[in-house]
Amino acid sequence: CSVAFAWAQCIVKSFWVALPSGAPPVVPPQQRPPETWDQQLTMEINVACLASEFVGTALLTFTVGCTVVPGTYPGETQNPFAVLGIAAVLTVIVYMFGPVSGGAVNPAVTLACHMTKFGPSRSKAAQYIVVQLLGGALGGLSYWLIFGRAFNLAPGLTIHWAAALTVEFLFTFLLCLVVLNAATRFRGPPNEFYGLAIGFVILAGGYSAGWISGAVFNPAVALGVDLASFGGGFGWCLAYWVAELAGGVAAAFLHKFLRPEEEDRPVPADRTIHKLVCEALGSFFLVLVAVLNLAAYPRPSPAAALSIAAALLVVIYALGDISGGHFNPAVSLAVLLSCPPDGPRSEFRKSSFGTPTGFGQYIAAQLVGGVGGACIAVIIAAKAPVLAPQNWVSVAIAELVFTFLLCFVVLSVCTSKSSPQNFTGFAVAFAVLVGITASGNFGGGALNPAVAIGIDVAQAVFSMKFGASLGYTFFELLGAVAAAGAMFLLKPAEFVKSLPS
Repeated sequence: CSVAFAWAQCIVKSFWVALPSGAPPVVPPQQRPPETWDQQLTMEINVACLASEFVGTALLTFTVGCTVVPGTYPGETQNPFAVLGIAAVLTVIVYMFGPVSGGAVNPAVTLACHMTKFGPSRSKAAQYIVVQLLGGALGGLSYWLIFGRAFNLAPGLTIHWAAALTVEFLFTFLLCLVVLNAATRFRGPPNEFYGLAIGFVILAGGYSAGWISGAVFNPAVALGVDLASFGGGFGWCLAYWVAELAGGVAAAFLHKFLRPEEEDRPVPADRTIHKLVCEALGSFFLVLVAVLNLAAYPRPSPAAALSIAAALLVVIYALGDISGGHFNPAVSLAVLLSCPPDGPRSEFRKSSFGTPTGFGQYIAAQLVGGVGGACIAVIIAAKAPVLAPQNWVSVAIAELVFTFLLCFVVLSVCTSKSSPQNFTGFAVAFAVLVGITASGNFGGGALNPAVAIGIDVAQAVFSMKFGASLGYTFFELLGAVAAAGAMFLLKPAEFVKSLPS
């Protein structure tokens, strides 16, 4: 990495400061006028930015190849932590190069950022994209030199090309949306979770969509992977580019709609439509990831719980400050019951749905998003998971207990004034991870009526059977009621109004 970084700096700097013949020699800094210092500083910053993007993209592509190639030949075991490793290196790159260049390392992200009001200029974005593509190519050729072989960039077995491009579009859209909302906002408060949120998109999409398209979500990585396998065919990266860049453009337009303050436009007093779009979109991706993990070929994903929890985490950090980040009718019910409109906890209720009518709109948006995500996932996978509990007593207890845990965590860390600000999403996501891991083996782990009903509707498309989700929903809502009651019992101080001064 050090050699590559130095090499990149030399190339970019020589390109940037090439002088025409007969030009005077470069003047030492202490002998230059102040305006020349500023020009030199600007040039050095640009060199550092481009070199950072080059090295970061090369490192990301190189990691992709080193984690995936060893499991591609017959008889070789795929590394179950490959996606985790790729997500980790992206997180590291974002935190490492973010203060220098922004840590985009992705042409789709660069394009999405360019389309915002305070994003990079056209020339700057073009320079970023060029060095990112060069970095991806270097990373791909580097892992090919190590292994002497590569894996082809192409849709998975039994997968139609349209399905592969659809998941590339959707998860690149999600990745760019998380970047725009968690990392590049100028009107939002600073945070420390932006790099983890971006990395967790790879966890959500890698395990759920890897068997469909390879889970690239990055035109530079697509180029590097396609170049490394040039002997086995080349060209799929061009189709992937179209889907991925379209995802970046769509994310930029949605960002402009959801956050008018970032475009220096007035924020409407009534943001109901923004909140409902966020709840529907978050539920859509949550259920999409769940169904794709369960329908994976040739067997369900072994890391489904981690992938689903990661999906919840990223939509909370991307959209939660607009709508409250419920994405679950049970959570909305718990908030309704534990945040009286005239009590000291009413602020969180007002910041989300406010009135009982708003509560009904939230439920409708979550169910529409959940059903939509399940139907899209079933079309992509060409099969539907089955919502069939092995034992209703076991499932009832598990859904009640773990939905109670999820709702109680939300009420404790998201609606309390003493809750941590940066890591609430992790607490909520880990509650889901616990519930799915503990009860998923015997038919539980939905913990969300939008998930249960979405899967049931998608299942009905194939088997014409519907109804199991109603039982799941009953016990999940019961768990939400229990969580609201536990708040009154275990945290009475939360409901005491402050005394007047």
